[in-house]
Amino acid sequence: MKKKKIIIIIIVALVIIAIGVFYKFNDILLPLVIQNEKVGVYEINKMQECKNISVEDKTLKLIGNDTEVTLPLPKGAVEFKNEDYPNDNQFLISVENANINNYIEEVLPANGFTTARSGAMVFVTKDDEDIKIEMLIDMYTKNFMRLNFSIINNQKNNFTRTYEVLNIEESNDENYLYLTIRQFQQEEVETVKVLKNLANSIEINKNYEFTFKKANLNIEDSIKSIFENAELISIKETDKTGLEQIQEKVTT
Repeated sequence: MKKKKIIIIIIVALVIIAIGVFYKFNDILLPLVIQNEKVGVYEINKMQECKNISVEDKTLKLIGNDTEVTLPLPKGAVEFKNEDYPNDNQFLISVENANINNYIEEVLPANGFTTARSGAMVFVTKDDEDIKIEMLIDMYTKNFMRLNFSIINNQKNNFTRTYEVLNIEESNDENYLYLTIRQFQQEEVETVKVLKNLANSIEINKNYEFTFKKANLNIEDSIKSIFENAELISIKETDKTGLEQIQEKVTT
């Protein structure tokens, strides 16, 4: 009889504990019934971290094409990464803590981002001269959203050509030099004027990568047209030879 009572007490205690656990995690566990992605201990711990984290604004600094960008994150955002979620730039957000509508409609636009809603998803972009940031905000479960973003080099305005330097002459303007250059397998030879601070260590008979920023869409594929219609932004020595050399298109 005594043993039976102990068993009943243990069962009742387990039921009480189970009910307590259910109510503690019900806002996390219930939505998982309709969640197709794998949800395990890591994911549940991250959900609890989102709900319990102190509500503070966060920023994340990214490096893209040598340009530093600050990306505002929603309040309570928690980094979300494991073998199933390898993206370094993925965060989990508690809808309750994040005030997600304010984040989408006010915070992001105030920082130069454009937003577009499509059903339960929000597409966010920021397009600068050097980089582009793309962000997707979608529902992970009923009460949690996932923020996934990427930063990419924005190549639409920049291109690189490789030239051999055949001759170097001083300019009457102390800030400039004249370089005579030629592209591999091309007959065109041109003498161009470049800023001396871009060409301090240039030597004759060596190959260099010239990177330009387009200043005019009407650029012809010639040395003369490139230097007249694009801004030279860097010159870098290269050991690549022949067909290995970078010769990017000047038109898109």
